[in-house]
Amino acid sequence: MAGDISFQIEASAIERSKRNSMTKWAKTILPWLIIAVGLATIIYPRVTGTPLFPVFHYDNPATPDYNELMDYAFWQVPFVYIFSYITRAWGPLALAFVLGGVLSSFVPKEKMKKYLSSNHFYSFVLAGVFAPVLTVCSCAMIPIFGGLLMSGAGIGPALTFLLMAPAANIMALIFTATIISPKIMLFRLAFSLVGAIAIGYLVSRTRWGKEQETKYAGLTAVSVEEAKFNFSEKSWNAMKEAGILAKLVLPYLGIGIFVISFIERYLPTQLVVNYLSGTTGVALGAVIGVPTYT
Repeated sequence: MAGDISFQIEASAIERSKRNSMTKWAKTILPWLIIAVGLATIIYPRVTGTPLFPVFHYDNPATPDYNELMDYAFWQVPFVYIFSYITRAWGPLALAFVLGGVLSSFVPKEKMKKYLSSNHFYSFVLAGVFAPVLTVCSCAMIPIFGGLLMSGAGIGPALTFLLMAPAANIMALIFTATIISPKIMLFRLAFSLVGAIAIGYLVSRTRWGKEQETKYAGLTAVSVEEAKFNFSEKSWNAMKEAGILAKLVLPYLGIGIFVISFIERYLPTQLVVNYLSGTTGVALGAVIGVPTYT
């Protein structure tokens, strides 16, 4: 009888060990799987011309002059627009949140503070030079920006990275050179780099910028030394950091998309034609586009 009980206890312990091992394996692979899928949703359409997963389009390419959102009732507009946005952007956003978490979890804070500190001008140049490697949209850069801050980067270089990546990433530069001209591509690269560095540097010198730098530095979910964690633990910590970033960013992103849906629906096309042309149009477009671009 005692032998049977001992055998059952041992079998139960082995079963628990197997479950724990499987759970550990799943936690380790999950962030890297999300990153791989997110990259695929970005690269595959660029290569093939078709989305990797089904995308809901409320607009019809065959009728570019007609706004299909006008066919929906007032209360339906934000739901249709947000659903369309989610089907198009979930991959890049998931990639961005997890990548931000990976930066915060894996990159040693001492290294980040050394190479991306607001106290050194070369940090701004490094951020501007390496940012084009990341081919993501502006909204997906926000979680990565947060991850940089949480991992110890200064707000100035992080902001330079945030502005430079969507403005002059590799794919954007290739398309600009191919579709418009190589000369315009060079101007885009140069002005984006200078502008991103200048804005990052100026913001890092403000009281508000320094306060935000301190705020994000204290948001990390990891409270002990990074060296004590193995790869599996750091991978799971990256998911926790991604969750923190999602809680910070998603509410504001949702509000922005909600507002944009009504602008898309009710802003007359003729108004855009009349006022968003020429020098005045460029200035007005910048004023409208900066707070509303998604």
